[in-house]
Amino acid sequence: MAADELIFDPGVLRPQPICEFQGFRAADRHGGRSVLPWRAAWLEATAGGVDARASAPSPDEGRFGQALVHMQKSRPATWRDLGHAWALLEPGGRLLLCGGNDLGVTSAVKRLARELEQTPRVLANRRHARIVAF
Repeated sequence: MAADELIFDPGVLRPQPICEFQGFRAADRHGGRSVLPWRAAWLEATAGGVDARASAPSPDEGRFGQALVHMQKSRPATWRDLGHAWALLEPGGRLLLCGGNDLGVTSAVKRLARELEQTPRVLANRRHARIVAF
């Protein structure tokens, strides 16, 4: 997916641990945790040494300065991940949403901006995909 390539553009990720939903490349590079409910992705991540979980950790297990949610085809699943990610952020942390135009990232960003009452900041926008920070 083109959106996955954007996470390593300069200025997108901070050099600190991350909680990543539906992906593990950022957690592999920066440390942190990856939430991967699908077995094949979980096996690949854990084989590479990534701290991967099948479900979102509790905020009692630790908070993160940044959380990255990769959009899925299922809108309810994406919104569930966004809710978990938001709960895991440290005060002042960044919520990142990554997705392709074909998944409806533009409308998802607008909806999330309304719900969070925040102005999104586009960090990368190319190859029919974007990453936005809140």
